[in-house]
Formats: sequence, C-alpha cells, structure tokens
Amino acid sequence: MTSEKLSVVVRVDLDGAQIQIAATGHVTTSNLHALYPIVQRTNSLADGRDVEMDLTGALIEPDALEQLQGYAMLHELPVRVDTVPVLAGAGLAA
Repeated sequence: MTSEKLSVVVRVDLDGAQIQIAATGHVTTSNLHALYPIVQRTNSLADGRDVEMDLTGALIEPDALEQLQGYAMLHELPVRVDTVPVLAGAGLAA
C-alpha cells in the first residue's frame, strides 16, 4: 500500500541525459507546494534538458493531478508529468 507521506527522489543519469523527479506516497493539493521548489531546483541543474516527473508510484488526488497537468500544459512547471498515477479514492490506475 502507498504511504500517506510524500517522498521525492531526484534521479540524474551519470551522463546527465535524463533527469527525473519520482514522487511516491500521497500527493494532495495541500502538499503540492512541497514539490514546486524541488522542480525549480532540479530545473536549474538540468541546463536545458528535459525533466520528467514520475508519479506512477504515488497515490494522487484527482484535483492535485489536474493542477499539475494544468501547470505543465501552461509551461509553468518545466517538467513533463507522467499521467499514469494511482488516483486517490478510485483505487485504479488512470
């Protein structure tokens, strides 16, 4: 079962070709503010490379997913959001 606590890991390939932010646990609209500084810092290290946010191991509330996707579409967040997380309350992969 997924933890209620939000955990974030930043992965960088040794050659720097791929940078990924992987979040696990429970992603809510209340704890999204904790992800944004991590995204900004990771993007500053990316030097123009794409940064991917992997939420496949997270339990994500639909409202939180909608916010993340909205920011990504507006290019407010410099990441591509993997949209196949487990939805909170639904119990099914999207």
